[in-house]
Amino acid sequence: MRRVDVLERPTQTVAAAPRTRFSRSTKLAVGIVLGVVVLNLIGFSGLWVTNVAKASRAITNDLDLHVARLTTLLHSTDIFDEAMLPQWQTELNAASADLQKLNGLLPLGGNIGTRDITRMHHGIQMANDFCQALQNLFGGIGIVEPGLRAFLYSLLKSPGIAQGSTVVPMTLHDINNAQALIRNSNNAWELVEQERQILGNAPLSDAFGISATPINRFVNYINQTFPNYAKAFPAISALLDHFHILTGILRPGHLLLALADPDQLRPGGGAIGAYADVRTNGGKVTNRLQFQDISRLDCPTICAQNAVPPQYAWYTPQDGMWGVRDSELDPNFQQSGMQIYNLYLAETGEAVDGIMVFTPALLQQILQIMGPVVVRSLHVTVSVKNVAQAMYREHQKALALSPQIAGAAIPTYDELFANAIFDTLAHATNSQLRQIGTALLHDLTTKDVQLFSIYERVETQLQSLGADGSLNAPYDDSLAVVDTNMGRNFTSAGVTERISDRITLDQAHMATHALTVTYNYPSPATLGSSSGVYDDLVQVLVPAQLAARTISGACKQIAITFTGSTDLACRLKLEPGASVSLRFSWAVPLSLQNHIYRLLVQRQAGAEQNYSITLIAAKGGHLTPVSADARLVKGVVTWSRAPLLNDVDLSVIVM
Repeated sequence: MRRVDVLERPTQTVAAAPRTRFSRSTKLAVGIVLGVVVLNLIGFSGLWVTNVAKASRAITNDLDLHVARLTTLLHSTDIFDEAMLPQWQTELNAASADLQKLNGLLPLGGNIGTRDITRMHHGIQMANDFCQALQNLFGGIGIVEPGLRAFLYSLLKSPGIAQGSTVVPMTLHDINNAQALIRNSNNAWELVEQERQILGNAPLSDAFGISATPINRFVNYINQTFPNYAKAFPAISALLDHFHILTGILRPGHLLLALADPDQLRPGGGAIGAYADVRTNGGKVTNRLQFQDISRLDCPTICAQNAVPPQYAWYTPQDGMWGVRDSELDPNFQQSGMQIYNLYLAETGEAVDGIMVFTPALLQQILQIMGPVVVRSLHVTVSVKNVAQAMYREHQKALALSPQIAGAAIPTYDELFANAIFDTLAHATNSQLRQIGTALLHDLTTKDVQLFSIYERVETQLQSLGADGSLNAPYDDSLAVVDTNMGRNFTSAGVTERISDRITLDQAHMATHALTVTYNYPSPATLGSSSGVYDDLVQVLVPAQLAARTISGACKQIAITFTGSTDLACRLKLEPGASVSLRFSWAVPLSLQNHIYRLLVQRQAGAEQNYSITLIAAKGGHLTPVSADARLVKGVVTWSRAPLLNDVDLSVIVM
């Protein structure tokens, strides 16, 4: 048999696959699309590369102009002025338009390309989302601002309520529309947060002929203000969710205002000296704002039946009766607020929707804005400089005239000061009212204004803002010194307090504290008058996980359990003209994440405390301050505040 050579093998026939035929128009369209893609990939976006730099310069110059104007608006005292809202919208719209133009100059809108191009895209997107968040925020504010102003006019019984048809009570429709815009604002802010995570901390680089300088300026501003804005958006949303209840739009509302008296210091700020009911309906206040002495609410029929809760068993109510006056026994205002709520309900049979407690610091700020006020019934003129002293003098007079018998309430005359000062607000201009609104926001951070709501979402958002008056310990270490005036007098105003803490950080990740608290009680000749013996319970609240602790000095140690903290407590008594120093020591184990030690120093509401803290590294270690107001001198970090006006995060790097 003849072998068949491979070359002679029969050829197999395979049918050709049918070919798809494209029309000339289809081929042309595909070619155009591919051409655009290729042009984008090699560096075009509707413009030749050489023209991009020129075009971007004009846009970035315009963007710089609008960012500068936005910064000016943000630093205005009238940030929420109704007349300024259109300016906000104009500048935000223009900045957003410039950012979108810049993004359009990037190849394929910056979605693909070099690392510098994609980072530039994310930076532009973050800035644009920031503009969108603010646009929606101010849009929502613009809707409710006239109704909010009408609410304030009705609260203060101001003639401004008749200033025009635009000043009308808020409606549920207004709140719903504002809520929709605030939700959009929240969504935009979430996108800002995502872009921040993508970008990290490294600055942007020039890309594709576009200068990164103006974008970096915008991005840096966003990063600096991010913590404040991140808290503000959800807080405003939460308040709007319940604004229809607080303003009486959905049903009649009931709010309680209370003036805390730091002359009789309590853990939550002071004894309640005066209170006012605020009743709302249809977006307006329906009653006259009138403060009354707390004795008109408290005692004697109900207080005798009120039992001090077990966690405050260390406190003996004055005159043997516990009421709203002495309800601020907890440095966590959520707890003190709940006590006020429960006691008010027991004494009046009425529930309230919200509570605002404020110290005389708010009265000082109103006087700063409105000018001096005459308290006619007391024949005294008060100003920002003398109102605290004037209130103290009246307290002393009241104490001298008050019968020293059980059950006799001491009138404080606080309601006379509060009514005289708040009455001036009936004649406040819109600009002055906005300044007072700004002061209120500031006072939330200093705990000179504390808010309590029965609505959980509002309370949660206040806590996230640090505006709920709570005592927190989110870091490795924390410190709060809390005083309670246990006497039947107003001696807190006459005593100065210095707090000095020396902290040694060792290589075993321990922070060893040596704290000294010094009280000085001037003589009657220096003070002007004597209030009697200063009877004080001092509580040093520190983290729960302690390795050791001691207390020494002329005081009686008291065992107190405080949830989430260790309570180093003792009671002292001090005569006028004397001083005393108490010493506390303890050690706290640390985690030192990223070699950073963080100490949260917390202010007691209403207190005048002068703090100084020294941080020392154990042998072989060294410290670098992170906090801007901490100083490094010869290897030792020092920090001080006199007085401490707000909670402070004191941080150092430990190596």
